[in-house]
Amino acid sequence: IRRILYLVVALIVLDKIRSLQAAERIIKFLLLGLFVSTFYGLIQFIDSHFFPPNSPSMPVLGLDIFIWRQAFGKRIFSTFGNPNFFGDYIVIMTPIVLSWAVAKKSFAAWCLLALAWFNVAFTETKGAWMGVGIVTAIWVVLYSLCIPLPFVEYLKKRVWGIIGGTLAGVLALLMLTPGLNPVSIPFRIYTWLSTWEMIRANPVMGSGIGNFKLIYSAYRRPAIFHIENKHNTETDHAENEHIEVLLDEGILGFGIYVWLIFMVSFLGYRALQRWRSEGKVDIRAYHLLGVWSGWLGTMVHNNFDVSIRFVSSGVFTGLLPALATALALSDRTWREQPVAPPGIGQPHPARQLVLRLFQVAGSLCVLFVV
Repeated sequence: IRRILYLVVALIVLDKIRSLQAAERIIKFLLLGLFVSTFYGLIQFIDSHFFPPNSPSMPVLGLDIFIWRQAFGKRIFSTFGNPNFFGDYIVIMTPIVLSWAVAKKSFAAWCLLALAWFNVAFTETKGAWMGVGIVTAIWVVLYSLCIPLPFVEYLKKRVWGIIGGTLAGVLALLMLTPGLNPVSIPFRIYTWLSTWEMIRANPVMGSGIGNFKLIYSAYRRPAIFHIENKHNTETDHAENEHIEVLLDEGILGFGIYVWLIFMVSFLGYRALQRWRSEGKVDIRAYHLLGVWSGWLGTMVHNNFDVSIRFVSSGVFTGLLPALATALALSDRTWREQPVAPPGIGQPHPARQLVLRLFQVAGSLCVLFVV
């Protein structure tokens, strides 16, 4: 059902984003959502650091008024129910905010980016820290290759230095991770090894979407019991979205998955190069750069996470590639729609009422199923 909902979001975006105003409207909603979640994350930070901790026997009143107050100790998770999901969301949004700040010369956007990075620091999620660094480097590299500005020529000469610095930072963080969380890397490695054995059992057609938690118990490594310090674990996913897609859908489904990533990236890069050859900086290029980089960033982050499997972060699986495709093809598909005179093309009031009733009934059915 989640996959169908993600696909519906993508189809709506492809159908309705037919103008720059429509594209910027949806980006503004994304920025507003980031502000709400990061502002609440700031409240959680203040609450967890400057107010009394919760007591198991008696809830303590703090700045955060909700029942899930300090559910992860001092780690903040905002409206996402888990610090990892919140970190993934900030990874997605970082290049979108960067592009908006540069394109609109918005001081408020720079402040929002600073607030977002402050939040991601206190999620204490190493994958999100690496994700933010990598996605920022991706944005800078693509910006230097695709935006025709004098300053970009300076960046272009230092692309390899940016890539090398990012890789060095990632390696340093990986080396520090055992000291920060000694079970994080071993847990993922043993889970990936077990998942690979599960893939080998059904490599072509896959095991079916959502069947990981049903099969995993037969392949779980004994080391996991020592890491978790208990026999019954709660591992429902492979801790790597890409190999879980291979497990679920086999080589055939994984091929479609890779084809989607390649085609969106190909269309985005071709569009940026096409606009660059015209020698002008179109604001669509900035928006495309932000959305495409954000999507690539979550693809990188999902080497260590499975946020796509949860609606709070997974909805961007359909929204971002569809929005990137709509922007990439904008110079070929966007057309100004003529405004019809009043009364022309409007359905009869009775028919309009029947259609509205069907829409409400359909919405209620979807909500009931979900």
